[in-house]
Amino acid sequence: MEQFQSPEYRRARKAYIAQSVFEYLLTLIVTDAFLAKLLSSLGMSDAMVGIISSFITLAFVFQIFSLLIMRLRASRKSLVLTAHTLSFLLFMGAFLTPFIPVSSGVKTVLVTGSIMLAYVFLYLISSPLFRWANSHVEPDHRARYSALREIVSLLCGIVFSALMGWLLDRF
Repeated sequence: MEQFQSPEYRRARKAYIAQSVFEYLLTLIVTDAFLAKLLSSLGMSDAMVGIISSFITLAFVFQIFSLLIMRLRASRKSLVLTAHTLSFLLFMGAFLTPFIPVSSGVKTVLVTGSIMLAYVFLYLISSPLFRWANSHVEPDHRARYSALREIVSLLCGIVFSALMGWLLDRF
């Protein structure tokens, strides 16, 4: 099991922790209070915000299609990286939409579509990403590694949520 101690595997584990933190922080900003604030600033009613939040939950259905990706013999890594990057760009685009000089209705469609499509991409590649990332972790240490990854993500999330809440209230 010397391969798990190599610099490449250590770097891959650290990169996965960093990716998990970034993904968690992005998820925090496109859910709950932050999403509600974005959607209400576009003029949506509370009922519509609730409906859109429910559709986000429905995007989990696309995770079943990740099984098809797992069966691909082609490069899963490039597909995972492309889909993950697209989902992050779509999430960022949702928060930049209010600055586009178009009608409120178009902004609503753009934000809703961006967030839904981003979640579809994210859930579509979640299983292959998890498998790929954990292939760099020694099997006997996966639970400890996953716990560390979650602890780092949660601690960063606490600081990030407080900072973003303050910024949102301030501006």
